[in-house]
Amino acid sequence: GTASVTTIGGTNPYTYIWNDPGGQTTVTAVGLLAGTYSVTITDNTGTCIIDTGMTVVEPAELLLSTITLEVLCFGDSTGTATVTPSGGIAPYTYLWNDFNAQTDSMATGLIAGTYTIIVTDSNGCPATDTAVVIVEPFAPLSVITSGVNVNCKGDKSGSANAGVTGGVTPYTYSWDDEFFQTNQIATGLAAGIYNVTITDSNNCVITGPVAIIEPALALLVSVTATDVPCFGSSIGTATVSATGGSSPYTYLWDAPAGNQTTATAVGLSAGTYSVMVTDSFGCVITDTSATVNQPPELIWDSLTVFASDICMGDSALVGAVYPIGDTSFTYTWDNGLGTGLGPFFVNPTDTTTYTITIADACGNDTSKSGTVNVNPLPVITLDSLILAGCVPLTVEFENMTQGPDDSLYVWDFGDGVASTESMPEHTFTASGTFVVTLTVTSDKICTNTSSGQNFVVVHPLPNVTCSADPYETDSRYKNIDFFGGTNGLEFNWNFGDGATSMDQNPSHYYDTIGTYNVVLTGVDTNMCSDTCELDINIIPYHDVVVPNAFTPNPNGSNGGTYDIFGYENDVFFPAADYIVEFHMMIFNRWGELVFETFDINIGWDGYYKGKLCQQDTYAWRINVTFIDKVTIDRMGEITLIR
Repeated sequence: GTASVTTIGGTNPYTYIWNDPGGQTTVTAVGLLAGTYSVTITDNTGTCIIDTGMTVVEPAELLLSTITLEVLCFGDSTGTATVTPSGGIAPYTYLWNDFNAQTDSMATGLIAGTYTIIVTDSNGCPATDTAVVIVEPFAPLSVITSGVNVNCKGDKSGSANAGVTGGVTPYTYSWDDEFFQTNQIATGLAAGIYNVTITDSNNCVITGPVAIIEPALALLVSVTATDVPCFGSSIGTATVSATGGSSPYTYLWDAPAGNQTTATAVGLSAGTYSVMVTDSFGCVITDTSATVNQPPELIWDSLTVFASDICMGDSALVGAVYPIGDTSFTYTWDNGLGTGLGPFFVNPTDTTTYTITIADACGNDTSKSGTVNVNPLPVITLDSLILAGCVPLTVEFENMTQGPDDSLYVWDFGDGVASTESMPEHTFTASGTFVVTLTVTSDKICTNTSSGQNFVVVHPLPNVTCSADPYETDSRYKNIDFFGGTNGLEFNWNFGDGATSMDQNPSHYYDTIGTYNVVLTGVDTNMCSDTCELDINIIPYHDVVVPNAFTPNPNGSNGGTYDIFGYENDVFFPAADYIVEFHMMIFNRWGELVFETFDINIGWDGYYKGKLCQQDTYAWRINVTFIDKVTIDRMGEITLIR
């Protein structure tokens, strides 16, 4: 504290004497404790002296109160310390001696340890607490895990244990297995790595892993059996082989196998046997069995032998069928067929019986036989050259085959045509040399074919050509020249009117009109003939021959009859052949019709109305229709001479 005086009056300078322990001599005494003090003041004259007193007071003592919160988990920095000051003069300042030199009334994030807090009031008066203690659990939370491994590969017989120390009890547990167990010991675990999480009462957490292992290999079992060699015997065996798991292994066969305890059970008959295998960890396999088989029983009725009938020269199929056979059986044939069921191809020349014997491993056997019947072939006889002739050639074939009457026949004529008749007739319509074969099949389905040297020779026809000059003419010129255009042949002409000629190039005269079919037949050296045909057409002469004068018979009319070959010339008539219609009219110079006839055989005899006409020139008009319906109309003049 301080104490100060103010002096008035007297003579400066003044002197001061305080009654504090230091006897200060200044106007202000400093560094005073609380209490009552006096001062003596003397002026410069030394005669004026004054004594006065005053009191120095102080605040209440600055005191500190602290509260702490301990660290929850060992090694953490979760502790806090709070200081509450009293006394002194507020406001206060704070200073903690932690790593961060915090300046608040509460220090946080403290690790376990002893801390000092200095609190200073507004007068700068400090207060210190050097025993602020932050505590933590006695030991860190830790876990030691252990596990019990799986006994048998693939099962869930493992377990895991979590041993916990430190922290604050009680503890809680959480396993990450499939059931999320919450006990200290987790059970029913398969092989794998598991983690456990432990939480103490302060919620401090720690985790630990546990590895559960299993045997590297699963216990595996295989069983083989040795079959009995014969039906009904009891010398079979069954052997079990174990791998994996943990050896040694123990074995137990079922009651039908006599509860044998070795890896191999012996003295077994046909049947199925089960075995239980256990390894050193108690892992068991029970669903394992083996079957001891036995060959089927030899049964005579089940053996079938087949043998096919054949024709001479063919192969037969011989074999046996035994549906209940077994690889342990042996099959033996006679007649050199060897072993096995077959089938075998055989070529006997005579009917032969084949026997097979089947035996099992114990010497039991049975036999059966089959017969191959050899049937003869039909005997075919044909002439080597059956026939030669000209196309078309018809041949009647004669069959001299020796064989059953009900045999089947197939003729191949070599020209793409066949027949199944016994003695067929066939016409060859093309030239060439044809190989005729006959195939005969007997009632035993045995077939034989002729040797292929049987021929039919069919000669081609000669190529005969013909022509004529002319092909058509009228009745005045009826002589025709014919020409045969193929040399080296014999010729025979038929002119269509009953006349013939053997010349190559003949001439022929036709007596009457008409169309004549002329046929030339040519014959070559093989006596094969060909024909050539042509038509000759003799047509009427389409005109009339009319005289220009005549001399009537003065002795009277004869009615117009005349002799065409006579020389009298006393009747006027036209000459024409092959007339079917005729009309003739005679006119005098005045245009009077003096004669008319429709009959070509009646001419004009020069008379009109019973009187001989005068000598003069008369006009005529003739209309004629010929046999071929050609019509002409002619006009002219005739002179009547008396």
